[in-house]
Amino acid sequence: MIGQFVRQRARAGLVLSVAAGLGISTALVAPASAIPAPSTSTGDQQSSLSSLILLHHANTKRMGVEDDTATDSGGSSTANYVSENGFRYSFSDADKATENAFRHLNAYIDNGGGLLGGESSWEAWIKGRYSHYDGDNDTFDGHIADLFGGIGMRVSPTVVVGVLAGYNDTGFDTLANAVTGALEATGFSVGIYTGIKLGGGYELDASVSYTGSDYDVRSGTTTGSFDADRITIAAHLRGRHQMGDWTIVPTIDFLWASEDQDAYTDSALVSHPSLRVEAGRISIGPKVLLPAMDASNGDHQYWVSAMGEYEFSDGSPSPASGLPDLSDIAYLRLAGGLDSRIGEGILTVRGDIFGIGSGEYIAYGGTVGYEIPF
Repeated sequence: MIGQFVRQRARAGLVLSVAAGLGISTALVAPASAIPAPSTSTGDQQSSLSSLILLHHANTKRMGVEDDTATDSGGSSTANYVSENGFRYSFSDADKATENAFRHLNAYIDNGGGLLGGESSWEAWIKGRYSHYDGDNDTFDGHIADLFGGIGMRVSPTVVVGVLAGYNDTGFDTLANAVTGALEATGFSVGIYTGIKLGGGYELDASVSYTGSDYDVRSGTTTGSFDADRITIAAHLRGRHQMGDWTIVPTIDFLWASEDQDAYTDSALVSHPSLRVEAGRISIGPKVLLPAMDASNGDHQYWVSAMGEYEFSDGSPSPASGLPDLSDIAYLRLAGGLDSRIGEGILTVRGDIFGIGSGEYIAYGGTVGYEIPF
C-alpha cells in the first residue's frame, strides 16, 4: 500500500514538472459546465434588425428631399400640398423672403412652395423625426430618431439639385434565445439629391447618400461593437389630382440600402464575421389634402394618408432566436396631421402608425415642428 502511494505521488510530480517545463499552467481547470457559453444572439440581432434601421433612416432622408423639391404643378389657386412628417425650418433668399413668406403652408399654398414651384433660387431645410417600435411577443422595443438637413438650388425651372447631411440614433432592447439584450447605433450621413418636374402634374425626386455608423450589441453579459458603411438610394414619384377643394396626391416610393458591417470579436472572445445587409422597400398609396381653412389665427391644413408598404432584405435571424424575420413583410401605414400658418411661421403636428398587419411589430411616430421663411 505504501509503495503504491509513493508511485502515484511520483507520477503526479513528474506530470507537474513536465507541465511547468512546457510553460503550461498547472492551475485547476474548471469543468466545461462552469464556463459561461457565449450567446449567438448578437448575430441574430444584426440579422433581424439591421434592415429595419436602414430603411427607417432612408425614409426620413427621402421625406426631407421631397419637402425641398416638391412643387405645386397644377397652377390652381386651390392646389395645396402638405409635406411628410417631421419638422422643417427653411429660409430662402433674403430679398424674396417677405414676398414668399405666406406662399406655402408647409410645402405649398396658393401656387407656390418648394424650389420647383416657388420664386426662390435656393433653400435650406432641416427635418427631425422620432418613432417608437413594439415587437410582437416582446421580442424587441425601442426608438429610432433622425435629424437631417440640406441645401437645395434650383438650376432651371424644372430641375433642383442639393446636398444633405444628418445624424441618427437607435436604441432597441431585445429578447433573443430567452436572453435579454440590446442593440444601439449612431451614425452620420452625407448625400446629394435632385428633383425634376416631369410635366402633366408629375414630379420625381431621387437621392443617394453615405452613412457611417457605430453599433453596440449586447446579449446577456456578452457585448460587442463594430463599425459599418452604408449606401442608400431613394426615389419618390408623385402626382396630383384636384377634386374641387380637395386634392388627391398618389405617390410611389422606392428605398434601397446596402450596409457593410465590420467583423468583430465579442467579450466572450467569439469572432463574428463581417456582414453585408441589403434591404429595400416599395410604398404605394394616396394622400388626401382637405380644403385649407383660413381663420383669425392663421391658415390651417388637415391631411390624411394610407400607404401599402412591402419590405425585403437578405438577412434573417435563426428561428430559435425568436426575433422578428423582416426579410419579406408587407404592412399598412396610416398617417394624419395638421399644418398651421400662424403669424410668420408654420406649426406642424403629425401622428402615424405603421407595421399594421406585419405580424412582427407595430410602430408609432409623432412630430411637432415649426417652420419660418426668411
